[in-house]
Amino acid sequence: MKNRAMNKYFVYSFVTFFCLQTAVAQKREQISFTHQPILLLKFTPLPLFSTENAFQIGAEFAPTFGKLSINFDYGLGKGKLNVDKYIRKNMPDMKTQYFRYEIRGYFSDWYPFYAFDKKPFGRYWALEYAQKKINRQEVNAVAIGAASLPNYAIFEKTNVLQTEQILNIKWGKNFRINRHFFIDAYLGAGVRKYKVSSENDLILHSGFLSKWKFWEVGSKSLLPNATAGFRLCFVI
Repeated sequence: MKNRAMNKYFVYSFVTFFCLQTAVAQKREQISFTHQPILLLKFTPLPLFSTENAFQIGAEFAPTFGKLSINFDYGLGKGKLNVDKYIRKNMPDMKTQYFRYEIRGYFSDWYPFYAFDKKPFGRYWALEYAQKKINRQEVNAVAIGAASLPNYAIFEKTNVLQTEQILNIKWGKNFRINRHFFIDAYLGAGVRKYKVSSENDLILHSGFLSKWKFWEVGSKSLLPNATAGFRLCFVI
C-alpha cells in the first residue's frame, strides 16, 4: 500500500512538472481581447488518480472591478470506476462528493487589457475551504455480546461515512498556453479536520488491541494539511 501511494505521488509530480514545463516553454506573445473575460471553466485532472477518484470541475467568476474573484468546484467519484483495483473489487459502491470554495485575490489589476500578468490571468493568493464526504462499505470486526468486553467478534461489511473539512491558504499563477487555454498552478498549506463514523456502534478498531486509532471508525482529528496541483482553464 505504501509503495502504491509513493508511485501515485510520483505520477502526480511528473504530470505537474511536464505541464508547467510545457506552459513555460510557450512563446509569450502579446494577447488581445475584445472584452475582459469574467468566466473561466476549470477541470482538475489529478483527483482522477487519487484514492477517491473524483471527476472534478469548476468555474471562476472574475468581476470586471477590483482584484478579487470567486471560485467553486464540484467533484464526484465512484468506487466501481476507481483506478485502484482493490477499491474497484472490494468497494464498488463507494461514493465521493467534493465541494470547494475559494476567494482569490490577484496581485495586479486588469490594466492594460493586452498584458498577460493581470487579472484574471496573473499571480494570486487564495483562501480555500473544501468539504469532502465519502460513503463506503468496508469489512470491520463487529463485537458480539458487548462493545466493552465482547464474547467474540465477526468480520462483516459495514456502512462507513468519512467527512473532511479543509482550510488552506494558497499561492498560484496562471500559465498561458494560448488565448483560450491556461494552466492554473498552485501550492499552499492549512488544516484538515476529519471524522469517520458508522451507524454500527459495535465496530472494534485496532485500538482494541493497541493504542493506535487513526482514520478508522470512531476516530476524528485536526491535522496539518498541504496542497499542490494544477487546473486546466478554459476562457469563456
